[in-house]
Order: sequence, then structure tokens, then C-alpha cells
Amino acid sequence: MIRKLNYSSKSQATIEFLTTYAWFFIIIIIVISALAYFGILSPSKLLPKRCSMGPEIACLSFIIGQTDAGTGVLRLRLRNNIPEPIVVESWGVSSDAKTSFSCLQNPVAGTWLSGEIMDVEFTGCNNLESGLLLGDRGKVNVKMSYYLASTSSTFSNNVEGEVFTTVTNVQGLLTQPQCSDSTDNDRNGCIDYSGGDTGCSSASDTSETGGACPQNGGGGLELYCFVSTVCSTTIVFGMSALNDALAETPGSANYDYKACCRATNDTLSNSCASPDFVAFHLSGSTAAHVEENAQPNYNVDVCLSGTSSTVSCDYTTSSCLADETCLATYSAVTDAHVGDCETQPFANKICCKLV
Repeated sequence: MIRKLNYSSKSQATIEFLTTYAWFFIIIIIVISALAYFGILSPSKLLPKRCSMGPEIACLSFIIGQTDAGTGVLRLRLRNNIPEPIVVESWGVSSDAKTSFSCLQNPVAGTWLSGEIMDVEFTGCNNLESGLLLGDRGKVNVKMSYYLASTSSTFSNNVEGEVFTTVTNVQGLLTQPQCSDSTDNDRNGCIDYSGGDTGCSSASDTSETGGACPQNGGGGLELYCFVSTVCSTTIVFGMSALNDALAETPGSANYDYKACCRATNDTLSNSCASPDFVAFHLSGSTAAHVEENAQPNYNVDVCLSGTSSTVSCDYTTSSCLADETCLATYSAVTDAHVGDCETQPFANKICCKLV
């Protein structure tokens, strides 16, 4: 006996729907794929622009740019969200392209205060080789290595982020000298020669790197003192770190950090032959403890003088006055370690001015 199968009306309708519309969906998929393949419809163009550096660092603005010569630039405006100062050790970039994104010049390292906004710039980047074409969107990876200023490089941390945006032409931005382009190119917290950045010798200087910010008052000071790994001005003494550091004479070359000073209208000297001011007595030429110049325990001096004016300095536990600049901080009147003035690891300060 043969039993006849009966299909319900609902099952029949479902089969007819799938049969009727399946080809329609397949055609839509083929059309979208073809548009994407020929670049008419790029999925990346539909994604939102973004810049993310994790909770530690806020990305406020970002540019992936290309010059008329084909070289690239990556500019970021970032804020340090870490609740204490950090020391940036290095920056790096990359991408997932076959030829990875890279740049000839990365941002400089240095101190970054909590809450401080910095402009960082990568230049000489290989946009074309890494597939970042003008007018198209692309993604690059950014990496920063840092440690807390209250610790040391032994406790280094990494922050990794990414930038996804349209590659724009920045030729007009790059024609302005760095020392007058209204940009914090070396992300040290002050902008251009007019803002007192000690890395600028004049407003027409093409490089803002190698300096720091005056500790008080901005561009109105006649004497600027700062701590940096690069010092193109007068070195008063060397330091083994930014804080809790040993010191060395300016002629020694064992430490990366330098306590430096520059004058706007005078030439400074670190000679200790009839000096204006003996900043410290040192216990030796390097790996030294320091003491105030009225103390009798050490016999190696570090000094600072002006040529046409006189350098006048005071030891104090108060803030430097508006017409003074902070040279260094230190832990005690003798047998002391030294520190910088931005992170201020010690209450004792040397405040200086020209008179």
C-alpha cells in the first residue's frame, strides 16, 4: 500500500519564498563585492575615524599626513591621564601592511606631567611604501614606553594604541619653522621661541627639539634653567636620573641628564674661576653626593656665571619667584641627592636670576 505524502500550505509557502528570493540576495552580495573590489565601495570608508591609546593616554586630535614629496607625518595631541608625572623612554609606530609603517624621526623622550597636553610628531614616514595613499583611510599602530618619575626605568610600562583616519596633504603645515609654527613639536609643554622653549635659538629655527620649558613665567625670563638629555647651552652639572640622582661635573660624560641654563641676552659660563655662584660642592667628579656651597665637606665645585650680568641664586624651600628660574632640587644641605624642578622630588630648591 502506497501512502501519499501531503505538504502543508505553510511549508509550501516557505519553499516558494526561498526559491524566489535566494537569487535576489545572491545578486546583492555579488554587486557589493564587485563594488568593494574595484574600490567604488570600500568598507574602510564606512568605518568611523578613531584614535585610541588606552585609559592612560587620551588622544585629543590626530593627523596622518603626506607631503607633496611623498613622505609622511603622523601628528597626535595627547593628554597624560596618569595621576603622576611619567618619563617617556621611547616612541614607535608600525602597521599591519606587508611593508610596515615606519618613520625616520620619532618624538623625543622626556618628562610628561600629569594632566599635561602634548603634541607629538613622527616625521619622514613611509606612507607610500606602507600603502597609506592620499585621500584613502589607513590605520597605524602607536607604541609608547614610559616609567613613573617617582620610580626608575626598571619599572617600565608600554602603552599601545592605533590611529585610523584619512591621509591628508600637510605640505602647507611643514613649511613653517618648528620654532614659530604654534605647535609643541617636541611635546615638552611649551610652544615655539616666543613661548620660551629652550630648544629654539630663534623664531626661524627649524628644530624645536633638545630643550625644555622655563620653570616660571614663560618667555619673559632672562635666565632659563632646565633638565634635559640634550643640552646645547651651558651645562651646570650632570645627573644620573630625574630624581634621587647622583651628580657629576659638566665635563664628565657618564650620565644622560644635564642641568642646563641659557640666557636670552647674555653668554653663560660654567667656569669655577671667580664664579658668580657655586651651585654645589660635589663629593667627586662623578657618582657624587652634593652639598650647599656653605658646607665644608666636599671640594669639587660646579658653577654658573654670566658674562655681562651676574647670576644670583638662593637656596630655598619656597617656590621660586616670578623673575627666577629653578636650577635643581636636592634632598639635604649635605650628603644629598639631586632632582629636577618639573617633578620636584625634593623640597629644597636652587632659584636663580640675572641681575
